[in-house]
This record gives sequence, C-alpha cells and structure tokens, in this order.
Amino acid sequence: MIKKVFIIAGEASGDLWGAPIVKALIKKDIKIKGLGGDEMKSAGLKSIASIKPLSIMGIFEVIKNLASVYKIYKKTMVEIEKFKPDVVLTIDSPGFNFRIAKAVKKLNPKIKKIHFVAPQVWAWKEDRAKKIAKIFDHLLCLFPFEKKYFTPYGLKTSFVGHPVIESGVEKGNAEKFRKKYNLKNETVVSIIPGSRISEIERMLPVLLKTAKTLSLAFPQIRFFIPVVSATRQFIKNALQQFDLPIKTIDGNAENRYDLFSASKLAIALTMLFRFCLRKKNII
Repeated sequence: MIKKVFIIAGEASGDLWGAPIVKALIKKDIKIKGLGGDEMKSAGLKSIASIKPLSIMGIFEVIKNLASVYKIYKKTMVEIEKFKPDVVLTIDSPGFNFRIAKAVKKLNPKIKKIHFVAPQVWAWKEDRAKKIAKIFDHLLCLFPFEKKYFTPYGLKTSFVGHPVIESGVEKGNAEKFRKKYNLKNETVVSIIPGSRISEIERMLPVLLKTAKTLSLAFPQIRFFIPVVSATRQFIKNALQQFDLPIKTIDGNAENRYDLFSASKLAIALTMLFRFCLRKKNII
C-alpha cells in the first residue's frame, strides 16, 4: 500500500500537470513531499525549493545555471532519503528527473519510480526507450500509441490521457473574461510564449513582432499573455521594448482557460490548447 509519494516537476508545464495529482494524493490521505511551482503549491504541496533554475534549456543556459541546478539536485536527494517515500513520481523534465531516478535506484531499489510524460521516442532517438526502461518501474503516457515503444523492453506503461484534453480547457468562460477586463468590441488575441525562460528569451521577440504587425493592421486587437511566477518579471521586462496593447494576467488554470475561450487567435509555440477549442493559431 502506498503511503508516501515524493513528486517532482521541474518546469511550468509539469507544475500545471502536477497540481491535480497533488490534490488527488492528498484526497486519498497519502503523505506528499516534493518539488513544484505555484500550481502544485496551491494544490497543497510544500515545495522544498524553487523550480525556476530548472526551467532552462540549451547548453549555455545549463552551464550558466549549473551550480543552482546541482544544489537543487542535492537537496532533492537529501529530502528523498529523509522522507523515505514508497514512490518517487517525476513529471516531464527528463534532463533533471532521469538523473534523480537513477540516483534513487542506487539509494534504495525498493522505491518505485514512476515517470509521467513519455519522452517522444517515436519522433527521435527511438533507442532511448530501452534506457528509460532500465530506470523506471512505470511510465505514464499521454497518447495511447506510445505504449508500444516501451513495453518490448519490459517497462510497465499506462495510457492516462493528455492533461490538456482532460483539463476542462473547453469549459473556459469567454463572457466572464471579457467582463473582467472591460472588453466591448475589442478582439482578444492570446500570446503563449512557452514555459522555460530560455525558450521565452528566444521566441517572445518573434511573437511580439508578429503581434505588432497584427496591431497595425487591426487596431481593435487586445493582446493577453498568461504568466507564472517563474516567467512574470522576465516577460514584463521584455514587453517594455514594444509599444503594444498587451496585458499580462495570472497564468492559473481558470484564467488561462477563460482567455483561450475569449481569444479569436493564438500566437503560440504550441497548438494543443487551441486545437481543443478549434480556434486559429499562428505558430
């Protein structure tokens, strides 16, 4: 019987997906501890550290933040050893979480290691599936076809559905959003620049240039960007360089879904949220 779970999410998307898991575990009276962001903390997790240094990508960003990442890694392992969980549940962030899982396996092979979000071995480096099977006891997949890539190597897999599709994103309230921001005839456009600082640093200027072009052609447009604590200040600083009718809003699930529902268009790096609402994207 599972009594204690140590849960880890290393970036904003994993934090969003981890929040309902935290709520479900608490509801079942399972003791939890771990590493997460605002959403998981709001759900009831007392995070052992900030996940901001983990929301990085690219070799230069990794090198620049290496000391901070290593410090979080060491603290995480110390807390796992003290907590003695029955399960360590990792969410996405393979660069950090796979190292944790390997270390946990050495620390105590009896601790079950479960990973949520199967790496996209169907898109590239299919041979990774064999290596992943040696690390984890159970893999939770977003798509049903992913199971066939891992089961041949003896890894137990379960299709659990995609958090975006299961989230209720289609239940966003456009009328509530327009009333909240006093919008009458204005056209709402959402800008979704990603969840990692380095990703936002590279792509936000491109997205904002696109927004500038749209604004000149359609002055009735009002742009909105959902932000979380890890990205809020960086995005606000970037916006100062552009003279645009853009407002940042708190990126909690309810606000995001209301925004997506009210939007006629999304300027985004990902299209799954928008696909769920059957609306147009500029990617």
